Amino acid sequence: MLLPDAVIWEIEEGPPVEATRFLGDLARKAVMAQAGGGAVPWVLRGHGDASPVHDHAFFLPEDADGDHRLDRILITARLGFDREAALALTSVTRLYAATPDLGGTIRRDEWAVRCHYLGSLAGAPSRLAAVSYVWRSVSPFVAALEASNVKKAVRRECEMRFLPKPMTVVDLAPDGSAADADGVRCSPAGHWLRLTFGCRMAGPLALGDDCHFGLGLFAPDLE
Repeated sequence: MLLPDAVIWEIEEGPPVEATRFLGDLARKAVMAQAGGGAVPWVLRGHGDASPVHDHAFFLPEDADGDHRLDRILITARLGFDREAALALTSVTRLYAATPDLGGTIRRDEWAVRCHYLGSLAGAPSRLAAVSYVWRSVSPFVAALEASNVKKAVRRECEMRFLPKPMTVVDLAPDGSAADADGVRCSPAGHWLRLTFGCRMAGPLALGDDCHFGLGLFAPDLE
């Protein structure tokens, strides 16, 4: 029997897209707390995952309706979720954060969530799970590996994770210009990219530092 390998949460009045990494990490913490009554399934906690293909869960926030606010989270793992993991994933009903500001005041945020989908990644109702030759950043890519430029960083990570190497890696500047990323040095602030592969790639595609929480996330480029 095949295990479900995708869960989608819907978020009520989610935070802006700039909170992608924050929300992805918050989602993982909520699931860990939900599963805390016993041993947390390895696929959720991820510690000790030495696999180059990243077998533990990805928590990928998404702006599904294009209003610049996060309204869904796609949670997926290559090897699937067993009964305990699936129960924890489908039982979360809210995300809660208490964050101190510079003045020491505690800001409290809460978002209601509900499980919208549990099943096969191939059938998941998310653009992140689509199939495409061309993929475009929806969150900045931050290189996790040392490399002399962005193109080499992307291609090296794809190679290590047994993914096809992109034929072209284009750096998309804020002013709308585009350049071959072979001439762009890696920046800790991240890069917005367009990747073109020689074959159709099935999503989700998330690369680089903190990719398990939604950084370095790509969606099919429909332009």
